[in-house]
Amino acid sequence: IDLGFTYVSGDISAVAGLTGLQQLSFQDTGVSGNISAVANLAQLQTLYLASTPVTGNISAVANLRQLTNLDLSYDRLVGTLSAVQNLVLLQSLNFHTTDVTGDLSTVGNLHELQYLDLYNDGATGNIVGGDIAALGNLTQLQYLNLYGNGVTGDFSVMNNLPDLRFLDLYGSGVSGDIAALND
Repeated sequence: IDLGFTYVSGDISAVAGLTGLQQLSFQDTGVSGNISAVANLAQLQTLYLASTPVTGNISAVANLRQLTNLDLSYDRLVGTLSAVQNLVLLQSLNFHTTDVTGDLSTVGNLHELQYLDLYNDGATGNIVGGDIAALGNLTQLQYLNLYGNGVTGDFSVMNNLPDLRFLDLYGSGVSGDIAALND
């Protein structure tokens, strides 16, 4: 189901029984309700709920082990990054401008990640933090946005990310020599 950027509305619980669903996109719609409605959609590979009034805790996605693409950006969701630590098939993870908090080490084992956007998370004062070294094993990473987060560590971890095409660490506590960009 892809109804993104349409004028649909209603409660997300309407899809709770569609257990064979592989793609669900209500991006930028009026669909609302609690994200827990998707918790049993075990076949989901793509979940796009960006810019919707969906609420709740992101722990609802913790058992969606087939997910390769997850976009919950600009939502009123809460929770910690640990909710996605076992979603090892994830290639794209977008929590851009949410109230998700936690430590980067919880995503360091998501080896398939190519896109990681945690821009300005913790908008209510909580924040994503941790040592950027936790991302050193994400060798397929092409896009990394940690703008406005409490990330620290040595910049040399960039040596381990040969496919990186976009990097935003604005306002972080990362330090070190930018020579790592040439390696």
